[in-house]
Amino acid sequence: MAASIAAPLERRLGEIPGVTEITSTSSTGSTSIVVQFDIDRPIEGAAHDVQAAINAAYSDLPSDLPTRPYYRKFNPAEAPILTLSLTSDTLGTAQLYDAADTILAQRLSQVEGVSQVQVNGAEKPAVRVRLNPGALRAAGLSSQDVYTAIRNANVNGPIGGFQGPGQAETLQLNGQITQAADYAGLVLKSVNGATVRLSDVAQVLDGVANTKLAAWEGTEPAILLSVTKTGGANIMETVDRVQAALPQLLRWIPAGIRINVISDRTLTIRASVADVEFTFLISIALVLMVVALFMRRLVPTLAAAVTVPLSIAGTLAAMYLLGYTLNNFSFMALTIAVGFVVGMGFAVAVGTVAVTVGVVDVGTVGCAVTIGAVAVTIGAVTVGAVAVVAGAASVDPASGVPFATELLGAALGGALAITLGVGVALGWTVAEVVATGVDPPKIPIW
Repeated sequence: MAASIAAPLERRLGEIPGVTEITSTSSTGSTSIVVQFDIDRPIEGAAHDVQAAINAAYSDLPSDLPTRPYYRKFNPAEAPILTLSLTSDTLGTAQLYDAADTILAQRLSQVEGVSQVQVNGAEKPAVRVRLNPGALRAAGLSSQDVYTAIRNANVNGPIGGFQGPGQAETLQLNGQITQAADYAGLVLKSVNGATVRLSDVAQVLDGVANTKLAAWEGTEPAILLSVTKTGGANIMETVDRVQAALPQLLRWIPAGIRINVISDRTLTIRASVADVEFTFLISIALVLMVVALFMRRLVPTLAAAVTVPLSIAGTLAAMYLLGYTLNNFSFMALTIAVGFVVGMGFAVAVGTVAVTVGVVDVGTVGCAVTIGAVAVTIGAVTVGAVAVVAGAASVDPASGVPFATELLGAALGGALAITLGVGVALGWTVAEVVATGVDPPKIPIW
């Protein structure tokens, strides 16, 4: 397999622009080749090039291949987002596999956001022939004679044709056998009226191509479907689309087949969303409580109550415009960002109140001290933000984080922008106080 199958394909695949690595694994009867492309290469264009390379290498492959080589797009770092099981009380695993492979997998692969659907737990239906060595010797036959007879019995090709002055027709015979009962009657040898059939020297059974594959759901034999999403697809939207397509697919498969969900990665993600929402509510409540208890002013309290929701809304709006989606990484960033917003807002409020109530002299020196103290706080928060996201810059591109290096730049730029905005706002407030010399009205909240 390595020399006759993998090598010709690797030669053609290596000619594709943007290929960074090619690895192949060969075993008896199968070869798997993994082609990794540069992170900047569009996946759709790469897929077309792979198909063209397969077509170009087909003439170098053995002529007796049972199936043509095929490709699938996938991310090695992506685990299945949804695993389904097929069980039945009346059908065997061969029939379940046939329904899963020919109907469910093909249709689910066309759902938006789905990269591939793998069928596990069984193999393709096949006819298994178990030879009896003693019966073969008694009949004067060998295993090669049986192989030749079976191969000659499966004819699928032109057998002749008619050709006239204005038209030509080709006759084709489809003599392929698919059931064990049809194979059992094959004539292997006929001498002096004595006929030896396949059933006389072997046991012919309907089964699967590989009997060493199996899966169970509890105590029932099952077929598993593993659904993997594409790199830029939203996991929750993809799972929702797959589950929405299942009722229609149930009407297309044989009656008696049950489809159950074995694992669903969106359950933990939906729980994370709920947890982040709860964290936001707790953060807002704690900020209001701290500001109300220590400042005892209505305006700072209302400002703190509005700051966090507006900051989150603005962040989500920017993510929507840039085409980003919510994931565990963005949830972590939002949770940390809430603390940053609260810290910066509280620093600005403390500095402003310190000037307005007379704790700090409204002169030039006092204003400079206040701005310097707030700047130290803002700088510490900025360094913390950079430290949180700096590790992402070393992430391997194959892990599915193509924006790792850009993320560090975006974090630095965003932190500097926030720092600049807060500094301008604080400077404007202090300058106004110094210019007017009038304290703002003190409005107790109780």
